[in-house]
Amino acid sequence: MIPATAGLLIWVGILIQSGWSVGVHNAWLLLIALPLGGWTLLMRLRYSPERLLRTIGPWRSEVDLTDLESIKWKMTGGWRSKGMIFVRDRHGGRVGIYVGRFNKVGEWGPLLLEAAERSGADVDRRSRGILCQHPPE
Repeated sequence: MIPATAGLLIWVGILIQSGWSVGVHNAWLLLIALPLGGWTLLMRLRYSPERLLRTIGPWRSEVDLTDLESIKWKMTGGWRSKGMIFVRDRHGGRVGIYVGRFNKVGEWGPLLLEAAERSGADVDRRSRGILCQHPPE
């Protein structure tokens, strides 16, 4: 969200300082900033005892919590990233959860671990720690 806000503020500064013609000429900043902000604002994680669903605007990925295959952590992104937890089911569904992005991990973390235990799914150590809210050092 910080890059999106910075891009928008830079463009507004150009607009105020130099006027509409220069502001329109530099509108490409908005083409970068607004999708970054939209990506952040449109991302949602929904869950029930049977399903885990992540939506980003019109795109969705979903897993069946009654038939999980694995829960695995993987380092993704840049130096500030905390990685992602990938949840897979036996039907080919996969949901990537950005670590630190979604709140209420105290609710959906134990739900995922219980579903994994019921399904006999493989859960790696790092994911288990994050979902229990005790990430390993």
